[in-house]
Amino acid sequence: MSLAGITEEALHHLWKTQAFEHLPLRTTDGAEVVVHNQGVHNTDAGPDFSAARLVIDGVSWAGDVELHILSSMWRQHGHHTDAAYNKVILHVVWQHDEQVLRQDGTTLPTLVLQPYVKDGWLSRYRSLQASLTPVPCAPFYTGIEPLHRLEAFNRALLARLMRKSEAVIANVERLQGDWEQAALRLLFEQFGFKKNNKPLRQLAEKIDFKVLRKLTALPQLEAYLFGLSGLLPDDPPTGSYAAGLREEFTYLRKKFRLAASPLSAVWWKFMRLRPANFPAQRLAQLAAFLQRHRSFFHALLEVSPAQAAAFFRVPVSDYWQRHYHFDKPAPARLQGLGVQGARLLGINVAAVLLVAYGHYLDEQKYIERALAFLENLPPENNRITRLWAELGTDLANAADSQGAIELYNNYCQARRCLDCSIGSRILAL
Repeated sequence: MSLAGITEEALHHLWKTQAFEHLPLRTTDGAEVVVHNQGVHNTDAGPDFSAARLVIDGVSWAGDVELHILSSMWRQHGHHTDAAYNKVILHVVWQHDEQVLRQDGTTLPTLVLQPYVKDGWLSRYRSLQASLTPVPCAPFYTGIEPLHRLEAFNRALLARLMRKSEAVIANVERLQGDWEQAALRLLFEQFGFKKNNKPLRQLAEKIDFKVLRKLTALPQLEAYLFGLSGLLPDDPPTGSYAAGLREEFTYLRKKFRLAASPLSAVWWKFMRLRPANFPAQRLAQLAAFLQRHRSFFHALLEVSPAQAAAFFRVPVSDYWQRHYHFDKPAPARLQGLGVQGARLLGINVAAVLLVAYGHYLDEQKYIERALAFLENLPPENNRITRLWAELGTDLANAADSQGAIELYNNYCQARRCLDCSIGSRILAL
């Protein structure tokens, strides 16, 4: 519910930041309120702020604070019958429309915030929420000091890395601490990039990574990956490269008693892809990489930030330098994974794994190395980064562009201006 453009999230922000003027604060009964500590914001069930310390009419209080747009919402939400709200020491509202009682029958002091909000705060808040521009704060953006902009991008970057690393750690725990397998699963998924990340994720589910680690020769790795991918021709010409892979895959299935059935070829996407990005090329690149880096995760831990992109660039086998698909000659010799693809793997695989490992071990050095990886890579160039560039933001490296992408996707699009340091600065003007 909102009233005059105000939401409870806005009230929470006002109370958290104490963005008031015309002090002293007074309750509806005229008692002075002095805030020594506004409390800890609670995002779970229960009062909105806990462990607050206030002085009300000269008496010190320690307890909870509850916020509503209207006083009557205390009763509407059932707090008047809930013993969990008996420790509330102050009810903060935008408008007061009825007296409030706790479950034990005692009267709850009520503070109406509206008269104390700084001039212009509400109009700026409404402007941010109603903005039709992709970046809601665009009209105010140039007036924000670069230092505060940088703070927002840095916070967004760290939030992005932590969110992605938590998914890796959850996978590690499912795999009983096998970091190598968890790293390979992430590598497989990201090797598909946007077009084919789903089939590569499905392929990773079918791979027996214990078997994969035993395959040391490139033809064996290619046979295993192509065999399970569903891309191998069903009846290739005798003596052809594809026939050799199918024969090797049949041998591997018998030797290791592989039970997984191949993917259906319909999962793979080919439309609007350059030859170097065709699914068969991606699998050939992945096989070459796995043959070069037998223990991928442990090798990654030794890579210097300056080598982040080069680490992923490994030449493919001779056949795949001359073909983009089975029996489809390439228009020019293919060298394997391109520079741009290697940079994206540095961003989405190397940096994420390092942050996850650092967080898991509580070792800051790995997180610092991940940030150094990103700082050594050029910024991404896409629709989102161009939006920020149009506002005059200089994205110097991949750390900046990753922060820009996170800020736009999870703050700007959701109009979470109250949770953004740029939005907070605009409201504090």
